[in-house]
Amino acid sequence: MSEEIERRSFEFVNYMLRPKKQIERKVIIDILQELNKEIDIRDYIYVGFGSIYYYDFILFHKFLKMNNFLSIDDKSTRRRFEFNRPYDFISFENKLSTDFLSEFDWTQHQNALLWLDYDSKLEDTVLSDLKIIAKNCNDKDILIVTLNSSCARDKKRRKVDRDKFYSDFGTYVSKKYREIKYFTPKYLPMLLQNVIVNYLSTMCEYRKIKFYKLFSFSYRDTSPMFTIGGIFDSADEFCNKEWDNDFICTTEDIKEINVPILTYYEKFYIDSHIEELKQKISDIENELDKESFDLSEKEQKMTEMINEYLPFELPSFYDLKNYQDYYKYYPQYYEGII
Repeated sequence: MSEEIERRSFEFVNYMLRPKKQIERKVIIDILQELNKEIDIRDYIYVGFGSIYYYDFILFHKFLKMNNFLSIDDKSTRRRFEFNRPYDFISFENKLSTDFLSEFDWTQHQNALLWLDYDSKLEDTVLSDLKIIAKNCNDKDILIVTLNSSCARDKKRRKVDRDKFYSDFGTYVSKKYREIKYFTPKYLPMLLQNVIVNYLSTMCEYRKIKFYKLFSFSYRDTSPMFTIGGIFDSADEFCNKEWDNDFICTTEDIKEINVPILTYYEKFYIDSHIEELKQKISDIENELDKESFDLSEKEQKMTEMINEYLPFELPSFYDLKNYQDYYKYYPQYYEGII
C-alpha cells in the first residue's frame, strides 16, 4: 500500500472500541436524560460528526428517542459515509463544519443538539464554528465540543506551543489561567475550557442569551481529549439549578475519566462486590488521613492495603477508586462470529 495515502482517525481506531470515550458517551446520555425533565430533547435535531460508525447517533436514538439526525464530514469518501448509515432517517452533508454551519437554517428547527467532536487541537476553525453557533443558535440549544488536549512534554517545544497559543487565543484567557502551569499536560483542559467559555460569552454578548456550562470531561484512550457541554439559555433557568445527576458540574471543575483496563473476571468480581469495595476504599482513606505521608507514599500504602483485600493486584489504589464512579458505564468487549 502506498505511503502517500493519507489516513483519517477513523481508519486508525475503531471508534466503537475506545472504552473511555464510550464511558463519556454513556455519561452524557445520562446528563441529557436529566435535562429531558426540563426540555424535550426528542424534538431536537442532532448535528454531529458521525464518521463511518455513527455510534453517538445509535445511542441517542435508542436512549433519547431522537430520530432527527444530520451528520457532517468533509472527507472525500462520501459513499462510505452514506453506506454505513445505521438508519435511513440520518441525513449526511459532505462539507466542512464551518461551511455547513454557515448555511444551516437555524429558523427551520426549533432546537438543536450539536456535538462538534474534533480530532484536532483548538484552532481558528474551531472558534469560527463556535462563533456561528453563538450568533445564530436558539434558546435552549445544546452544544458539546470535544478537542484534542495533547501538550508537548519537551519544555522547549512546549514553550513554542505556549507562546503561539497565547498569541492566538490570549484575548479569551482569564488572568489566573495565564500562569505557566496551565499550559502543561495536566492542566491544559482547564485552559481550553476557560477559552471556550469566555469566547462563547463574548460572542453572545449582544444577544439575550448566555452559554451555561453543564459538564466537562478529560480522558485518554489514544490521544488526551477534552469535552465540554452546556446549554444556551435566555432566562437563566439553568445557571443555579440543582441537579440530581452527579456528573453535572457548572463550576470550573473538570471530571477525569480515568479507569483501569480490566479483564472480564476482574470486572465481574468488582461489580459483584461494589458496595463492599466502596466501603473498603472509604475505610482505607479515613485510616491513612490520620497519618503523615507524602502523596506518593500514601498512594503506595493505599495500593498495598487494597491489594491485600482483593484476590488480584491493581497498579494503584486510585484505579479502583476511579472505577467506582464509572462502573455502570464501563464497556466490555467480546469477539463474536456473525
